[in-house]
Amino acid sequence: MINDITDSFYVNICRGLFEKDKLIYSFLNASGIIRRDGRITFAEWNYFVRGPLIKQIDSPINYLDSLSYLKIKGLEEIHANFIGLTTSFEDAADSVYWKDIVTSNEPWKCSFPPKYD
Repeated sequence: MINDITDSFYVNICRGLFEKDKLIYSFLNASGIIRRDGRITFAEWNYFVRGPLIKQIDSPINYLDSLSYLKIKGLEEIHANFIGLTTSFEDAADSVYWKDIVTSNEPWKCSFPPKYD
């Protein structure tokens, strides 16, 4: 019954939306359900919506601008899976991989460092 009500609600709301707005509505709906289930924490959602809490930091990495470095640093603060990511960017062996990813026109074809592969 819940699935039928959800489907009906979604279809009726989408009827009144422009095509360009349906994707945003679907995303907000899905993310709301996932947040309610606890699969997205408040800190993760807050980072996604507002960005990192740190507002100013200089990048010690020559191929990465300060804003990108700031965002990577912020990821380390919100989730345990990202701890050590900035260290990996600064590591001589891993930086070869990261530089290829960051500077590539097709980063999805590049390899990750072995630890993150």
